[in-house]
Amino acid sequence: MIIGLKVLALLTEPATAREINEAAQGVEGIDLDLRMVGEEGPLSHIEAARLTHLVLLEIDSQDEGDLQRTRELVATVGDRANVFVTYAQGDLKALRTLMRAGVRDVLPQPELPDQLARELEGVLVSERDSLRADQAPRGKAIAFLNAKGGAGATTLATNVAYHLAAGGEAKVAILDLDLQFGAVAMSLNLRPERTIQDALDAPERVDPLFLGALMTEHDSGLHVLAAPESIQGSGEIPGEVARPILGAALESHDYVILDLPRVFNPLMVTTLAIADPVHLVIQQDIATLHDARTTLDGLATLGVRAEKLELLLNRATGKRLGDIREEDIPALLGREIGARVHNDFEAANRAQAEGRPVAEVKSQSPLARDLQALASRLAQPSQATPGSAGDRRKGGSLWNLFRR
Repeated sequence: MIIGLKVLALLTEPATAREINEAAQGVEGIDLDLRMVGEEGPLSHIEAARLTHLVLLEIDSQDEGDLQRTRELVATVGDRANVFVTYAQGDLKALRTLMRAGVRDVLPQPELPDQLARELEGVLVSERDSLRADQAPRGKAIAFLNAKGGAGATTLATNVAYHLAAGGEAKVAILDLDLQFGAVAMSLNLRPERTIQDALDAPERVDPLFLGALMTEHDSGLHVLAAPESIQGSGEIPGEVARPILGAALESHDYVILDLPRVFNPLMVTTLAIADPVHLVIQQDIATLHDARTTLDGLATLGVRAEKLELLLNRATGKRLGDIREEDIPALLGREIGARVHNDFEAANRAQAEGRPVAEVKSQSPLARDLQALASRLAQPSQATPGSAGDRRKGGSLWNLFRR
């Protein structure tokens, strides 16, 4: 598979742009983003640089302002991207200044095309080797699925992903697989330049490096593969396309959180075969529990193992709501509740409105503590998922609503 190395070239001279294009065309697997830089300076393109594996910056090595802007660029993106510099004229002093700033290499002109082609090939080999080293062991896929629309799966998935990433010890991604109504990016107040649609449009290029370039990084370190902002076609992802996307994410992350759409399609079949555990998000009301029963039956038909499934009770109050008590749920659904998250409408609503994790809005909220606890539990070695509630309490009109 071709590695999709994303290269951002920030240039000042049209002649250099032609040479860069020539060099890039000679190296298979290069995704070149070429931009001419004027008075606005290279830092105006910093957001594009964050999504890049290699930045090539053209400067005047005798201009102290250009040297300072190079330092600032390296300080901002140097931990994620290799920064190269090219210039027409330079001296040893300028070279030392640039190398001390953290520039990977300086490519003098006019030898630029051949030298750049060699450097690109070298970076490709380096990135490929790095990814191979990261591929073992594979990451853990954790799915969240609403039993009924609005049950809160996106909120739970996003906040759990945030807590897993915020510790700084694990590399975490969240994939928004709801192509039509995905809201993960909005929940984190992100404005992604690229989305999962870019992977769907070029499935032959999907690998960990290419997928990483499509992700947007949250302040917590969480990598977000966002859904498109506008509705794309039927919203379906073919299974043969979904598998490499999930595989690429798992090869480069310790945890991959999957926010699933509430539809049964090839994407769901593929995802459910890979994810473990799968959280079915429920609430304590008849309509949601009725749909949860239908969903559980559907998952069984798809061959999803019962031990992978976990009921996650959202907006738990511990009180009777209408005709439903929390302790009735295992009998109604034939499964124990695996985890529960307290209700805190004020904190959840404010977090959603501000595009922030609940912990940043109201850190001492029972809801925030429950989300942290759930993330901590998922970070532990796998344990048996609560199984079937064998002694269903038959009888009564309520049970009859759920009987199959």
